[in-house]
Amino acid sequence: MRLFARGPLRVLGLCAATLVLTTACKKDPPAASPEPSAASEIDVVAAPIPTPPEPPAAPPEAPSPAQAEPVLPNAREILAPGVPFLFAMRESAVFAELEAGCKKEVGGDTDRVKIDLCLRKVETEAMREGIRFDKGEGEQLVYVSFGKKPDGTEDVFLKVAVTVQTGGPQNQLRTKAAGKPEGMQVAKMPPEAIEQMQAAEFVVEAVDATTVVVLDPKKGKLVYHKAQ
Repeated sequence: MRLFARGPLRVLGLCAATLVLTTACKKDPPAASPEPSAASEIDVVAAPIPTPPEPPAAPPEAPSPAQAEPVLPNAREILAPGVPFLFAMRESAVFAELEAGCKKEVGGDTDRVKIDLCLRKVETEAMREGIRFDKGEGEQLVYVSFGKKPDGTEDVFLKVAVTVQTGGPQNQLRTKAAGKPEGMQVAKMPPEAIEQMQAAEFVVEAVDATTVVVLDPKKGKLVYHKAQ
């Protein structure tokens, strides 16, 4: 650092001013620049590299909306008065028993062709059987189990007025006998069986808009599809 960079010019000016007094101006060497003291030195300290700020914490995940519970089919609407549902033999619990009967009829279970032929004959008859609810008196319904004959007429296996019970899920139509049952099936039943039928609750469950299920205490699950 040159603190006296303009020193020689000042000295030359001084010699010119005193020329009348002296015959020569002796030029003194410029004074040496003082060594900077340790105190005057500016220490250059490397600036620390700033630490990059931490990324903001991710916001907490919003709780996923609760999955909407599936809407159950409305059995009362699906089983509207007058709408028939036909028996689906191969989807029902009685199919195993019917298949066993066909195997016995054809003499064993080795000839699958004969067994299937037998089952198709049984199924042709079974597909004519069905159930429906008709309109009864006041708020009552009339449960009808029927069989369609080739000429279009109907065999009534069971017919009974029922009252609709409250409570339970909406995919179930819960009923109870409100009168004396009639029909071909009833004619073969002992009195105690008829009394049990009248006392028991009869439930038809809607699986979807075209399928219903009856849980029979003896035959198990009976599946029916809406007639086309």
